[in-house]
Amino acid sequence: ATAVPVGAKVSATFSSAMNPATVSGSTFTLTQGLTPVGGAVSYAGTTATFTPSGNLAPSTTFTGTITTGAKDQNGSGLASNYVWSFTTGSAGGATAPTVISTNPSSGATGVGNAVKPTATFSAAMDAATITGASFTLAQGSSPVAGAVTYSGSTATFAPSTPLTLSTVYTATVTTAAKDLGGNALASNYVWSFTTGTAATLPPVITSTVNAASYTSPVAAGSIAAVFGTNLGSARVTSAPPPPMLTTLGQTSVSIGGQAAPLYLVVPAQVNIQIPWSLAGQTQAPIAVAVNGLTSNIQLVPLAPMAPAIFSVDATGTGQGAVLVATSGQLAATGTPAARGAYISIYCTGLGAVTNQPATGAASPTSPLALTVLQPSVTVGGVAAVVSYSGLAPTLVGLYQVNAVIGSGASTGNAVPVVITIGNVTSNTVTIAVQ
Repeated sequence: ATAVPVGAKVSATFSSAMNPATVSGSTFTLTQGLTPVGGAVSYAGTTATFTPSGNLAPSTTFTGTITTGAKDQNGSGLASNYVWSFTTGSAGGATAPTVISTNPSSGATGVGNAVKPTATFSAAMDAATITGASFTLAQGSSPVAGAVTYSGSTATFAPSTPLTLSTVYTATVTTAAKDLGGNALASNYVWSFTTGTAATLPPVITSTVNAASYTSPVAAGSIAAVFGTNLGSARVTSAPPPPMLTTLGQTSVSIGGQAAPLYLVVPAQVNIQIPWSLAGQTQAPIAVAVNGLTSNIQLVPLAPMAPAIFSVDATGTGQGAVLVATSGQLAATGTPAARGAYISIYCTGLGAVTNQPATGAASPTSPLALTVLQPSVTVGGVAAVVSYSGLAPTLVGLYQVNAVIGSGASTGNAVPVVITIGNVTSNTVTIAVQ
C-alpha cells in the first residue's frame, strides 16, 4: 500500500481466533528499515492492532512482521513469519471511511425482533472507537440498551432484549467512529427499519455440503447445499435467466465475505454457488441472513476439486442425472443407454475451468468453459472414453461430462457410474445399460 496516513494504526487479521497472550509486542513488530517503531499491540476478535507511539514518518517505507510465536487457541503457530510493507504518504490527503452496507437495510420492514443490527465499513476501523457511544439504536428518542462489538470491518449492535414488535427503530453510527488512520466518518450515518408483527427466530446453520453428493468438502464454482433451520420463510427459487440473485425472498448468504448466488430457499435448506474467487482457500466462514437476523457462523471446508454426480431423487445415490446424448432421455429403465453410446453426465465440483464465467453468471457457449484437468469415467467398472468435460453451457455451477460407454460395460437397470478427477472420486450413481 502507498500513501498510508501517517497517523495510521497497523492491523493484521487472522484466519482463526488466536491466543491473545501470544499476540504481543514480541510477535507483532513494526520497523523502519532495521529500526523498531515504538508502540503497543492489542488484540480483539481475530484482529491484532499495532498502535505506534506517535505519527509515522511521512513518505517512508515500514515493514510489519507477525512471527511464528503468534498461536491460535489450539496452540498452533503460524507456519512461517508473515511480513508485509507499506509506504506512508504526506501529512495530508486522508480519506474518510464510509458505511457501505447495513443489516437490516435502510427502510426494511417485517424485521425479526431478535435482530442484531450491523454496519459494514469501507475500511478497517479502530476497534477502540466502535463502542456504544459511536453505534447506537433508538426507539424514537429512547435509546435501546445493548452491547457493541467489532470484527473484520463490521460493527454489531446486540440489544439486551428482543425488540418490540411493529416498531420503527433508528440506528446511528457517529463521527466518533474512526479508521486505523485516525480518519473519522464525514458525518453521522443514520438508517431506520421496522420490526415485524410476530416474534421470529434467527436462522441456524447445521452443515454445508456438496449439493449432488451431500458430502464435504465443496469446491469453488460448484453448487452447495446449506442445511439448517429458519433459513427462509417460504420456498423461493431463482428465476432464469442468469445472472442469479444473491437475495431470494428475505434470505441472503455470505461465504468468505462474499454474497453467494442462490438457487433455492426453503426453511431447512438453501442451495448456493460457491464463489469462484474462493479457489485456493482451504476453508471459508459462512452465514445466512434472514429478514435482518443473522445465523451462527460455520467454517466450510474447501478443496480444489470435489466431484459429485447429481441423482434424480436428490439423495446422491441411485438413478443418476445422466442422459442418452442422442435422445436426451434419462438413461433409466425403459430408456436405457447402449454400449458404445454417448451419455451426458451432469455433476458439479470438477474444479477450475478455462474461460471461467463470473460467479452467478451463465456458463459461456463460445468458447466453452472446459475443465483444466481431464476426468476419467467408469460405467459398470469399465473405462468410458470422455469426449467433453466442462461447464454445462448457459447454466450456473453445473458441469457436464460426455462419455462413450465401453463395449465391455455390464448391463442392467442399475449399472454404476463414477467420475474421478485430480485423484478425487465422486459418489456412485446408477444408469440403465443394455
